[in-house]
Amino acid sequence: MAIETVGVIGLGAMGRPMSRHMVKAGYTVVGYDIDSNARKRASECGLRLLSSSKEVARESDLIMIVVGFDQQVDAVHERAHHGLSDLIPVETMHQRKQQMAQLADAFVALPGGIGTLEEVIEVFTWLQLGLHLKPVGLLNVRGFYDLLLQFLAHMRDEQFLTLKHYSMLTVSTDVECLLDDLTAAKHIHVPKPIYPASPSPREMA
Repeated sequence: MAIETVGVIGLGAMGRPMSRHMVKAGYTVVGYDIDSNARKRASECGLRLLSSSKEVARESDLIMIVVGFDQQVDAVHERAHHGLSDLIPVETMHQRKQQMAQLADAFVALPGGIGTLEEVIEVFTWLQLGLHLKPVGLLNVRGFYDLLLQFLAHMRDEQFLTLKHYSMLTVSTDVECLLDDLTAAKHIHVPKPIYPASPSPREMA
């Protein structure tokens, strides 16, 4: 599928150079952060914090969705770093995820913490359920996600995850290869199998 916008999950120290690399490669990058350092991190990345205008978003190289600021938009703009232009202020984590899901053509998880893990598994679950057919990838730098991949393989082996669903997750140690693989991915909805119910103790007697 054609990918123009990549949703980057994780904006730590590794996220900054990776995001810049993707922009130089011609992709629009959508990122987000939730802590008080979001403005500083965005400025370090060269991120542009956007308002809700889709026309503005299409013209930009980087977009950032910020949650955790004051609820009033005026207050958000007052607190914004001078190097940033506009904002997408949202009030909840759910709104933030929905905004990224709408903007992104694909999702890439960089090495990160428990929030990154939760968010990439969620978009992977949405892919499994057919809520979207956008490719989901892990950038497995220095084997960071090796243990997660082992656990997913364990889920597959224990028949909690089908082989087809397991293979939907794109993994690479190189950002350019990962983006190429995501572009080449063509997902179709694969319904989850319905297993027959286990017999009750009475039926087994």
